[in-house]
Amino acid sequence: MKKYFSYAVLVLIVLLMGAALVLLLKPKSPTRIFGAPAASIVLKTSKTEIVYNDTAYAFSWFEVSDLDSLKLIPNFEAKSISREVKENNGCKFLVNAGFYTKENSATGLFVTEGKTMFPFRENSLFNGVLSVNDLAVPRITRGVPVDHLKTAIQSGPLLIENASVQKLSLVRDEKARRTVAFVTGENKLYFAAVYSPLSVFEGPLLADLPTLLDLFGKKTNLVAADAINLDGGTASAFLTSEVTLTEVSSVGSFFCSVQ
Repeated sequence: MKKYFSYAVLVLIVLLMGAALVLLLKPKSPTRIFGAPAASIVLKTSKTEIVYNDTAYAFSWFEVSDLDSLKLIPNFEAKSISREVKENNGCKFLVNAGFYTKENSATGLFVTEGKTMFPFRENSLFNGVLSVNDLAVPRITRGVPVDHLKTAIQSGPLLIENASVQKLSLVRDEKARRTVAFVTGENKLYFAAVYSPLSVFEGPLLADLPTLLDLFGKKTNLVAADAINLDGGTASAFLTSEVTLTEVSSVGSFFCSVQ
């Protein structure tokens, strides 16, 4: 009896050791968030890189999900720096707007809080209008929309129009950091900065910007139906919680989102 009892204990020990070995060799399950399948967890990003002509360009972007929160802030006379404007206006996001003249005025149409500060001017380079109407619908158009506008700037050139990539013919062009605005087919408004990962004030030629924006849309599925160039180079700024690109030269005006 004693002999059988010892044999049973030995068998039990062997079985327990085998079970422990199986548990140790079993591959671990991937980390998951409780209540969500692992395959559904997607990391949201606001920065990527596009390679064009053997050169890498960084894209940082921001979606204005609440158009009612978007402000257009003139800075022609005040010449405040972007960090101050962001803090003083409670901006979660800040980007430079359109171009300005040596006389401290906009180069064309400028509408803020429903009031027109500067009228539209025919210009072959600044050939587009970025606007938001009273119904919070964003548009990028070649002319001025006929309905009442809450916010609008004239800038350019148009980079994409009606989903067609524009071919730009420029007398002079140089590589510099670029900022753009684009509207998708779902009427969502985005702002983006395009610059060199090696030097934030360097970037693509303006003539290459339409193609780069098209490649960006194909990579991220943020396809622009219409897109327009904003001021760039040393007079550009792009500030989010993740990205801080400040200016060297004075910025004429800013788009600010307090969402």
